[in-house]
Amino acid sequence: MQRNDASRILGVLAVVLASACVEPHATDNTGISVVDGIDAGSWENATANLAGMASECGNMAYMSARPGDAGVIAGIAHKGLWARSPTATAWTQIGQGSGSESIINRPQQFVYDPLDSKTWWESGIYNSFGVYRTDDDGATFATLGLGPGANLPNCCDSLSIDFTDPRRQAMLAGNHETGQHLFFSSDGGAKWTDIGSRLPANSGNAAYPLVLNTRTFLIGTWQAAGSGIFRSTDGGTTWTQVSTVPMRSNPLIVADGTIYWLADSNLGAVRSTDQGLTWTTIGATILTSSTGGLIELPDGRIAGLGLDTSTREGHVVVSADRGVTWKPILSILPIAATGLLYSNADAALYAWHWTCVNDGDPVATDAIQRLKFP
Repeated sequence: MQRNDASRILGVLAVVLASACVEPHATDNTGISVVDGIDAGSWENATANLAGMASECGNMAYMSARPGDAGVIAGIAHKGLWARSPTATAWTQIGQGSGSESIINRPQQFVYDPLDSKTWWESGIYNSFGVYRTDDDGATFATLGLGPGANLPNCCDSLSIDFTDPRRQAMLAGNHETGQHLFFSSDGGAKWTDIGSRLPANSGNAAYPLVLNTRTFLIGTWQAAGSGIFRSTDGGTTWTQVSTVPMRSNPLIVADGTIYWLADSNLGAVRSTDQGLTWTTIGATILTSSTGGLIELPDGRIAGLGLDTSTREGHVVVSADRGVTWKPILSILPIAATGLLYSNADAALYAWHWTCVNDGDPVATDAIQRLKFP
């Protein structure tokens, strides 16, 4: 589990490229029925003191739910990371401790150590380095390099870490909108090697990696004739294509080990139960693409963004049967969302969107929406 602007038409969850990014995604192949939907409350604006904050294209770049009861984080392009606890009414900037590196990239992903909630990583694109690590729950950050600050191609759309290794040594970082660039570290991010040339020339943008163990890697690619999912069982030396569906999102591994991956261009998602060897398409007429991907709810259901093409209204859609069938949450999304998360801390869904109109784009007044959803 970046760079697009949401359409201004209410409920049309199309992703729009700005500047050097990609073309709008079609939405006419998606549709949901509100019959048999899920009742919930009303979405509320949770942007608070972030509204109007000076930023840039891609302002409200990404959000993440922190482990346990710690609340959520919002990543603002050029303005760093902002946290909000379940009881707070305002957002507080983190990473302000003595000696901390400043994060001014456009955040694209947060990865949390499953055994130590104080250790986590941030990856992002443009403006500064691509990967940062904290060992004190966001009080201070250290850069692990990559990105424009390291004279490398723009990095990093996402980051994946080998959590089967207690030392957390093997890492893959996906590049931003560039083919045959994929960065590997065998020493926890101290040094990186670009192994992207080992992927096929027409494989597309190698943006979304997934490290399953020290030797088994997956990479989801998009925007090329040969895009899809590629698998390596020799630590990234050789790759085999295992799916021809283009991927443009962070993958999701749920509690039972199933992998879900949201596709590009509103092509639904794919599911694997054998560590990425084979894939089944799900939600092909339901789900709309978002770079954050699908999420898992506490009871094991999965959720994503969907569109009712008859009314042009956006909804969150939920599946209790591993993506075979989906039900919409009846509360209409008040924004054309570009991402979704669930926060255990306040039993709520959060949806967000960003804009890209000009260089100094401030955070929109409605950038973050919240829905209580136990």
